Amino acid sequence: MVGGIYFWGQGVAVDYPRAMAAYKVGAEGGDAHCQWQVGSMYYFGQGVDVDYAQARPWIEKAAAQDHPTAVDQLGTMYFHGEGVTPSWRRAREYWERELELGNSQAVANMQGITRSIQNVTSRRSNHSALSPSLVRDLMLTHLPSLSPHTCRPSWTSGWRSTARAGQT
Repeated sequence: MVGGIYFWGQGVAVDYPRAMAAYKVGAEGGDAHCQWQVGSMYYFGQGVDVDYAQARPWIEKAAAQDHPTAVDQLGTMYFHGEGVTPSWRRAREYWERELELGNSQAVANMQGITRSIQNVTSRRSNHSALSPSLVRDLMLTHLPSLSPHTCRPSWTSGWRSTARAGQT
């Protein structure tokens, strides 16, 4: 692809604006890899300003065609709340799909989200040990309320919830 030649500098100087223009032609034609690449360039600010609002629709189009890296990137966007409302549940759903598509990165993502949930739930339960079945149940039922943005450090009392009462 022409976009890759300019993106990676294969025989020419790296030229992100030209790469973007070439990838957009393919993306508008429905090519999943080009759609993901355009979204990624907006996501990482390669030749353009970082713009999650521009990145998301392109990445979603590629993910709808089962592009594994696009599915991974959507999970990451939901995990960190980049251009979307943060949701560990949605991140987990995308990473499960990524796993079904055979992308090994999904294993590390699932392990990371499990550790994050365990960290948040253990802090919320006053550092008591949680049974694996309770952690599983929390993952299945309470992920919307256990986003990375519901807890913040408090220098005087450790971690504390910033979620409002009744908010899920």
